[in-house]
Amino acid sequence: MERTRLSFLERLAVAACCPILSDLRFLPPTEQRQLVGLVRYTPLEAVPLAEWNDALSYLVGRPAAPSAAAARAALLQAMEKTANA
Repeated sequence: MERTRLSFLERLAVAACCPILSDLRFLPPTEQRQLVGLVRYTPLEAVPLAEWNDALSYLVGRPAAPSAAAARAALLQAMEKTANA
């Protein structure tokens, strides 16, 4: 049986116990902070650049970044702002 690899967004949804991917954008601040931790400690090389950029676009509405490090930094900056609002 072949296993299907989950995308980064799907893995975040599973980790956040969100049965519906779109729920990731509407987490309460406490859960948002937990998601920030998951993103922060995900190794850059564990996620393809396209998937970092998918998360950046989908979760916080930012344009694609030129590198995984830049995408994660922009994603974290926007998520932390939301989580601490």
